Amino acid sequence: MSEIDRRQLRKESVGTAHIVFFVVAAAAPLTAVLGASPAAFAFGNGPGVPAVYILVGLLYLLFSAGFTAMSRYVQSASGFYAYVVSGLGRPAGAVVAAVALTSYQAIALGAYGLFGFFASQSAARAGFHLSWWLAVLPLLAFVQFCGQRAVTFGGNILGVCMMGEIAILVALCCAILAVNTTPLAVTVPPASIFGRGLGIAIVFVVASFIGFEATVIFGEEAKEPALTIPRLISRLSSSRSFMGCARGRSQSTTVPRRSRPPPHEIREICICDRSAHCWDRGRR
Repeated sequence: MSEIDRRQLRKESVGTAHIVFFVVAAAAPLTAVLGASPAAFAFGNGPGVPAVYILVGLLYLLFSAGFTAMSRYVQSASGFYAYVVSGLGRPAGAVVAAVALTSYQAIALGAYGLFGFFASQSAARAGFHLSWWLAVLPLLAFVQFCGQRAVTFGGNILGVCMMGEIAILVALCCAILAVNTTPLAVTVPPASIFGRGLGIAIVFVVASFIGFEATVIFGEEAKEPALTIPRLISRLSSSRSFMGCARGRSQSTTVPRRSRPPPHEIREICICDRSAHCWDRGRR
């Protein structure tokens, strides 16, 4: 195989399952539960957060109509850059690429820091000290190793990790619902959804959908991209919306409704302490 062939992407080398694992892993479901959802409840519209997942999912489905239409004509691993260049030219595409690159680098740095923090906390509970940056070094080496292998290798690794994450989330939701003594309301008043804090809740919920744009990146390597990519975009949007709503609904039952302050009075949330309890703390 020539050097040029080695640098080219392999056609039809990535299956649907691998793309799903890559895209879902970008959203990091456990990170959304520990980071985005608590903040949306604390600073957003409280019990209306599960409905916000449905609203955001509908917005993504509307956007995906044009997104998937373009994916039939623009198949490039450069993602949004290729789309913007096709519609607005190279200068606008360069700006979008710079913003995207900076944002993804910031997210990656935050993810490494988050991993180091929890690794350090786990080590402290085990009885020994571990600096967060020392915990990050093996992770950096592992990511570098996976990045130098074939894309299917990374997809297999992510598949195993994603199954573990989903199992943890299912167990968490079942545990919350099992210990909850408050009757679960079937409906949420519209005032709780469209009231104060809706904009803040949307910001954090949209962050839970990160990775949506990654589907088109695999257009050059996917099998039958003209059919695979549009189907994946619509299905992933729908499934994330439903899963986010289900997670949010179970999380909203962790505090008895009679003792929970109104959504606009909730100012902060504590998601964990030494005894691993969760609670809302309202300031009146």
